[in-house]
This record gives sequence, C-alpha cells and structure tokens, in this order.
Amino acid sequence: MAELSGYHNMANFNRQFLAEVGTTPSAYRRLESDQKPPREVFSLGSRAPSH
Repeated sequence: MAELSGYHNMANFNRQFLAEVGTTPSAYRRLESDQKPPREVFSLGSRAPSH
C-alpha cells in the first residue's frame, strides 16, 4: 500500500509520517478527531500519484 502512495515501503512512510506529524501513524489513528490537525497542513499527501 505504501507504494501506491508514492513511498518505497512502509518503513519509509512511517519515518516520513513521524517527521511530518510528530507521532507514529498508529498513535495518530488513536487520537480523537478533534485532536488531529487538519489534513491540509500535511505535505505527505502531495507525494501521492494522481490517477
């Protein structure tokens, strides 16, 4: 799945997510929605290929 998002593997995605968001993807998923920053502040999605 990481490859479909423009990342070489899941480990690379996890490192980039941690650097960008400041927490791991699994910890981020556990946050309540009102604790999460809006999606537009992330640059991670800008790497995803458009289909």
